Order: sequence, then C-alpha cells, then structure tokens
Amino acid sequence: GNIVTKKTIGNTLRHEGLKSCSARNVPLLKKAHVRARLNFANEHLKDSEENW
Repeated sequence: GNIVTKKTIGNTLRHEGLKSCSARNVPLLKKAHVRARLNFANEHLKDSEENW
C-alpha cells in the first residue's frame, strides 16, 4: 500500500468536513478496581431487569 503521513490524513479529513483527533491516554484499572467490578458483577448476576 501507499505510505501517508498523519498530516495528509488530517488534511483529507478536514477537506471532507471531519476533524481528526487522537484518543486520550487514560490510566489502566488498578487491581482493586478490577476486583470491585468483578464483585459487583457477581453480586448482581441474577438481578432481574426491573432492578436495573
């Protein structure tokens, strides 16, 4: 394939009326957060739809 630069892609997107952007770096989940989410999911696994 062809080699293109970020600038070329950004210019093409702008020409088409779009904006280019990069995803923001966010911190990864800590082990405690992963455990808490898993515990929550397991506790609510059998909840009915009315509870949500």
